Amino acid sequence: MKEQRNGKPGQEERREKPNLRWVLELILALAFVLYTAFRFAAIFGGMFKVLFPVFGALGVFLLAFQAITTLGRGRYSALYSALVFLSGLYIAFLVYSGCGLLVFDALYAILAFGFHLPVSPALLTGLAALTGVLVTLYGAVHAARPVVVPVRVPTAKVKTPYRVVQLSDLHIGAVIGRRRIASVVRQVSGLCPDLVVITGDLFNRRSCRECRDLHLVERELSSLSCPVVCVTGNHDLSGSDPDFSSFLSRSGILLVDEKEEDFGPVRVIGRSGCREEMENRRPLPDLSGDARLTIVLDHNPKGMEEAAFAGADLALFGHTHAGQFFPCTLMTRWYYGKAANHGVSKDRNTTCIVSSGTGCFQCPVRVGTNAEIVRIDVYPV
Repeated sequence: MKEQRNGKPGQEERREKPNLRWVLELILALAFVLYTAFRFAAIFGGMFKVLFPVFGALGVFLLAFQAITTLGRGRYSALYSALVFLSGLYIAFLVYSGCGLLVFDALYAILAFGFHLPVSPALLTGLAALTGVLVTLYGAVHAARPVVVPVRVPTAKVKTPYRVVQLSDLHIGAVIGRRRIASVVRQVSGLCPDLVVITGDLFNRRSCRECRDLHLVERELSSLSCPVVCVTGNHDLSGSDPDFSSFLSRSGILLVDEKEEDFGPVRVIGRSGCREEMENRRPLPDLSGDARLTIVLDHNPKGMEEAAFAGADLALFGHTHAGQFFPCTLMTRWYYGKAANHGVSKDRNTTCIVSSGTGCFQCPVRVGTNAEIVRIDVYPV
């Protein structure tokens, strides 16, 4: 009998419900689409009556498709995957070309006051469109190339060097599939780690079904020769979900939500990040007197203060993506603060690392951030 790879027949998926913020964001995005459509179509003069509705309808369709995927609706086919990718690129194009239009329109209005400008609005509109295309293409290529971020941690708790590789926010689904995971696995294997940790959001839409080649992803992940552990994130299912637990088992990944495991001189303590289990999180015990190197894995960096107060040696986080692409980078930095948004910081005696993520969510682009594989070298002093 053929194995059911992407979920059991008839099993209900976990779907999101629209809220007021979601509706307001969609209305704002649609208004931005119509503004951009109006400005682009105006370049072509007599063709305006044709181009405006075509461009506007295309934008409304792609945004509506993104809304459907956000709510967890859709049939996970090749067409679905292609539309997820294209609609994500369109959102990035809309952001950069639309912002360019706003900037150029403002500059033209200011400079035209009392001056005669030889530059036409049509030329500025064309430049904005070209900027949107080029920045979006750069962001798509850049997002697919994770960089290795080295971090060195001195400690008296190990006698020989120990290497931990952190992955985070893979977002396996319609966009992140076998090819991207295979590339990540090759990079990780080349680092020769003693331990690989994944700090949440292995999946993209709280469903294992969105990834059409999931069995190939499992094969790639299971080829890692060192222990691999993970905690769940807000986009993941609970460890009790049969699809998710089967994926972890076949991939050779150990889930450590609200558990602890020893790996030689290292103790790993996991914190649950999936929505169903957040209420069951137990307070961290006092870790300061432990002779072993203690690593706390958590998805959301809001747990940073608790890990530091408990006396963890290392606390690893993800979730923020560091904003993933400008101008969202400014928003997450403002919301989380510099230390909790991205990078390495010290809180009491705890080294805290917030990864910008190895994959990407919603829009397959990165501008102003990197996809990261964090290499943590713990060495004796």
